[in-house]
Amino acid sequence: MATINKINFQKIIDAKKRGEISFHLQMENDMFEEILSNYQENRFQSSASAAFVLYERIFITRLSREINPPNNFTPNKENIFKQLDYLINKEREVVDGKKEGKKRGLSFKNITKELKELKIISEKEKENYDSIYDEYRNPVLHGLTYRLYESIFNKNPNNFLEIDLKYKIIYKKLSEIIINEIYTLISSKKLIKE
Repeated sequence: MATINKINFQKIIDAKKRGEISFHLQMENDMFEEILSNYQENRFQSSASAAFVLYERIFITRLSREINPPNNFTPNKENIFKQLDYLINKEREVVDGKKEGKKRGLSFKNITKELKELKIISEKEKENYDSIYDEYRNPVLHGLTYRLYESIFNKNPNNFLEIDLKYKIIYKKLSEIIINEIYTLISSKKLIKE
């Protein structure tokens, strides 16, 4: 995967300013701004961590918006607040599992599975998204810099000192990977529901 160079990074910033990158929720737009800002300020670990939260959030929001409204419900201008309540409740079901006695929400792989079953993404896309999640997001969440080193450099480190000395490079490259992935997802409109 290509890394962000100055031209690509400026392209992302310019596309954001022109409104070509737009998320479902204002919170997601704000998160992306923060991710880009953290990257520009060399706060790569913060950038990567927030980017993976946003990456997962994009899929949650898309699935929440895809689930059909209740029978006999027709969205219109008069019932806008009911529509919002319905969306919030659907999102809670996806995230918290507050349906049919579930104690947990859907895992990322179950979210991508449902999106695939709804024919929003293909099997190949599902495998790609799940792979990114497993290879990078889980190690970021759990602070497994050793695993990130292996993924980024395609080799084992010689010792733990090497990991410690290169942690900024690891998170810089990881930020570039996930920012590019988010940019590709959003600019392609693949996971945006009209």
